[in-house]
Amino acid sequence: MKTIHLALVSLAAAILVAGCGGGSSSGTASSTTTTAGKVTLTSTNAPAVADGATSTSQTAAKQGSTGAAAAATGVVVQHGAPRQSVMNIALAQVRRVEGLKLPVAPASVVGVLPAIPPIDCSGGGTMTILLTDTNSNNVFDAADVIDATYASCIEPDAAGTITTNGTMSIAFSSMTSTDMSVAVSFSNFSSATTSPAETITLSGAMNMAINDTGTTLTATISGTTFSMTSSVDGSFTMKNYSIGFTGDSPDAVSPTYNYSFTVTMTTNIAALGGDVDITTPTPFTGTGDSNPTAGVMLITGDNGGTLTLTAQPDGSTITMVLDTDGASGSTAPVSLPDTTWDA
Repeated sequence: MKTIHLALVSLAAAILVAGCGGGSSSGTASSTTTTAGKVTLTSTNAPAVADGATSTSQTAAKQGSTGAAAAATGVVVQHGAPRQSVMNIALAQVRRVEGLKLPVAPASVVGVLPAIPPIDCSGGGTMTILLTDTNSNNVFDAADVIDATYASCIEPDAAGTITTNGTMSIAFSSMTSTDMSVAVSFSNFSSATTSPAETITLSGAMNMAINDTGTTLTATISGTTFSMTSSVDGSFTMKNYSIGFTGDSPDAVSPTYNYSFTVTMTTNIAALGGDVDITTPTPFTGTGDSNPTAGVMLITGDNGGTLTLTAQPDGSTITMVLDTDGASGSTAPVSLPDTTWDA
């Protein structure tokens, strides 16, 4: 695995790029938790905490670029074999559904849309759409609800194929030429890529807000709880989460491929038996499909203890500073051995 950055694809929902090490490698580190469920941070479990926090973040929002989204939009803005994430899966499918041409109801049947037949996916399988067209205008706009059901729907990806199964429900709350706000929920939903090989399953609901100027795209996903399992990174539950991304619009004429993302959430690290809070006081930034070359992640556990991860300009190294009782405590922060995104 390599990067943890965002690089969305537009007008529909959310993302980042294949990142730092999987959640299973450091599950043997010892840990204690409080009755409140927070992990007590120590120099022993710090690498595992860093791994769990970054793995959650990357599975939620890591790469978005073109990987899964290219299959739905036909837009390719990056090279290589990018990882998928909650953000780019949702963005790609919302964009895909939003781009469908709706059938027009006969004039004699006011307010009723004809059934939309199953749509054949290019590599096999189908996508079936059920639409509640609230104002009967035959376009997707505020108050409309779409249920998209995927049955072994196979589409090309940047370096292989992506197979989608399950149901995704999309409720539009606002929509203009540059802005979209939707509520999205997933049921028995999975997305599997062949290169790199990874399957992500999703359960829960989220709110998404997207702005696409044609040059720059910004997106935010947020919600109360959301569960996900990555065959690479493991299983995570996000609580009170908000993930923001800024990058090139897929319609940009001269893209820079620069990206920036922020993360705020509480996540459960199963291997350590408890929760940590995650924020990015300095957004992670980078270019293309590379790891972040700047940015700070602050991980907070029991008793206000913090672990600070700082991306270095070489795009590989991450420094770690542990403060077991937080800024207000009497214990001085300690610099731990550096780690890497690939670690």
